[in-house]
Amino acid sequence: MLFIRPKFIVFTIIFSSMGFVYEHPAFAVPSQNGSTGLITVPSAETLDAGNLSAGIWGNLSNKDSAQYFVLPATITMGMGSFIEVFGTYPNLLFNKEEDYSDRNSADLGMKIRLYGMRTSNLKIAADMTLQRRISQNPAVDGTTDYGGRLLASYKTDQFGVHAYGGYATRQLSADELLYGTALELSITPRVKIFTELTGSRYLNDTSLEGPFDADVGLQYFLSPYLTLSLAAGKGLTDASPDWRFIFGVSTSTGLGSYIKPIPKLESEIQAEAAKQVVIKPVKIIPISPKLVKAPAPAEAVSKIEVPLEMDKEEIVVRTYGQIILPPQNNETARPFIPPPPQDIAAEKETTPQELKVNKIEDQPPTYGLNVKGEAPVTPKPEEKLVAYRRFRFPDVVGYFQQGQAELTPEAKKLLADLAEQIRADNLWSYLRIDAYTDSIGSQKYNFDLSLRRAIEVASYLINREGLDSSRIFVRGMGSANQLADNQTEVGRKMNRRFEILFLQRDEKK
Repeated sequence: MLFIRPKFIVFTIIFSSMGFVYEHPAFAVPSQNGSTGLITVPSAETLDAGNLSAGIWGNLSNKDSAQYFVLPATITMGMGSFIEVFGTYPNLLFNKEEDYSDRNSADLGMKIRLYGMRTSNLKIAADMTLQRRISQNPAVDGTTDYGGRLLASYKTDQFGVHAYGGYATRQLSADELLYGTALELSITPRVKIFTELTGSRYLNDTSLEGPFDADVGLQYFLSPYLTLSLAAGKGLTDASPDWRFIFGVSTSTGLGSYIKPIPKLESEIQAEAAKQVVIKPVKIIPISPKLVKAPAPAEAVSKIEVPLEMDKEEIVVRTYGQIILPPQNNETARPFIPPPPQDIAAEKETTPQELKVNKIEDQPPTYGLNVKGEAPVTPKPEEKLVAYRRFRFPDVVGYFQQGQAELTPEAKKLLADLAEQIRADNLWSYLRIDAYTDSIGSQKYNFDLSLRRAIEVASYLINREGLDSSRIFVRGMGSANQLADNQTEVGRKMNRRFEILFLQRDEKK
């Protein structure tokens, strides 16, 4: 029997941090048994299709004045919009202490969401788990148990309630009835606290006490997709540890938010397009009172026509700075985005984060653009313009991958068509690109993502279509100005969009 030493904790923290700091982001909240949830209580949520989550958990327990420390590892994969598979290995330290903890099996399981969509408050799911015991005792090593649970979750932006009940067959002991519940509360966009109760009862002898534990903890989102989890618990029966401390780091790949370099060679673009499934291009119909008299036959996206009211569409362009785009022959550089304007940055010391975001939402910063290596052009600090044409691109055919800023081949084809109309129109003085997201995710995350998408559209028009960077402005609008119900997939696609406005000076009006 080995006692815990401080070096194990130091080793675990360093290993956990370094092992995941370079992962691509996606919201990562798998529990310590691999199933999406809190720490010991799973939820009815499932990981989205194509995502792969991983986590490392430190589990320190005390039983009869002896301490045991194990380091389980978990992996979770989204197999569809309502299915995930998960697995766990009990102890990466190989210190032979798994026999003395309740983490002494390699698990493989599957969870299926039976009721509720991904955006629904109420969800019901079922999971099935196979457990293979790993032990230094030959009589225990290799024995196999099976189990299943029915899970229910009710979750809003502020709180969530989770519960489960299930059954497990045990090869070396009596079968068990499983149960658990949890309550979570979001206190900031990055932090939520929770309490959990988990336990089991032996089926053949209900008078015999099974394990029953209570814990409290928190989850802190270091980034939108990197999560730190902490919990401390106490055993409420003799079959449970006297106390327990759990910490873990989990992350996911598959939903990145980094800006990727724009392809620089025409051959690379053609090679990418050749690998993609050919999708029929959508006809672009300009949303303009000059051209809506006889529109061409339109796909669904072009049926959304919002004629501009010439007397009301006066726009004041106030630029807060310039975004520096990498030159066309640079394969690795990313755009440089200047810090927030002084009037917004000055509020950081006195204004809470949510109020800062709301301030930006009311007046989203407008940025000019400049290509690195070219002579900088200083835009006028403020200029009154009139919008006379608008093109709207709702995300009905997939202009961006979810959570990403890189344009898809379909989006590039449509922008190439639009560039022809831009070059043919000699009335415009400036173009403004406004990008929007749906309302899933935090406000700050949505503003950052929408600004990066607007920059990506502008970069394509400048680097690929040869438009003048000094005449293009961009704005990230976040989840503002929703066009449709964000609770449906169709509505979210309508809200995820970018718009290009043709602006002319007042004297041209």
